[in-house]
Amino acid sequence: MGGRYYCDYCDCTFPDNAANRKNHMDGSVHQQNKRMYYAENRKSRTKPPCKQFMQNQFCEYGPNCRYSHIMFDRFTGQPILPTQTIPASKPQPSVRYELPKGWKARELTPSLKPPPRKGYDWTQVGHWG
Repeated sequence: MGGRYYCDYCDCTFPDNAANRKNHMDGSVHQQNKRMYYAENRKSRTKPPCKQFMQNQFCEYGPNCRYSHIMFDRFTGQPILPTQTIPASKPQPSVRYELPKGWKARELTPSLKPPPRKGYDWTQVGHWG
């Protein structure tokens, strides 16, 4: 007793009792969120899948894409809703970091030295045991 109820449509919680649940379910915000959820779900089921999103898990159009970003689980058939709920931005290019002026890489302690360009030789690493 004394638990909290979580509403998936509204993404909120409140004390779980019959009166609170009824007030929430009858509320205009809950009704609107529920309608929007089912309208989006119905719209996404009728749209063909977005090839770019299926391959890269990213689509430059985000939720405004004309194709569906909903995928279905291979085993259960349940829809897997995308985590993309806000317009997506393009992935940022990697940043190249440089040492401050006057610093020399050869004079740094090993923990502060940048990694070698070709990567580390992991064949010579001992095993934990």
